[in-house]
Amino acid sequence: MKTFAAAVLLAFLSLNPAHAQELFKTLGEVIDKGGIKMSKDELNVVVPGTKHNSRTNAFGLRNWIHDPEGRLTAHGSVKAQGGRAMGRELDITANGTWSVIDPGLYCFTIDWNPRNPESTEKRCMIVYKLGDSYYGVASDVDKTSAQMLAFTLKK
Repeated sequence: MKTFAAAVLLAFLSLNPAHAQELFKTLGEVIDKGGIKMSKDELNVVVPGTKHNSRTNAFGLRNWIHDPEGRLTAHGSVKAQGGRAMGRELDITANGTWSVIDPGLYCFTIDWNPRNPESTEKRCMIVYKLGDSYYGVASDVDKTSAQMLAFTLKK
């Protein structure tokens, strides 16, 4: 059972860098198409009250609403990778927090399984906006190999 839970969690947390609207492989491609790096002030205006949507490698969607006080409740679905539930969609709900910190990083922490500290997802990222899509990267120094989290923010 522990192996099954780990497989489900691993599949859920493995993020697909490609977004459904635009299939960019690198941050350089996002910038070349006109992607703009967002500042701390811009993020503090845009993020509160929005719904975050992103997709996992297991083809599951996940979303949460950015509560103005910095809390969030995340929801996601993932295809089970083993055990009796193999291939079925599993729904996951978890609590977390979000913030924007200097020098303009969008951060979130989600406790996908409070009984297992290894399941906590912590990310801080530099955010680029292109059209209605956002692309988060841990570092934008190497624009050819930075792994991106593609997501949308909707009011």
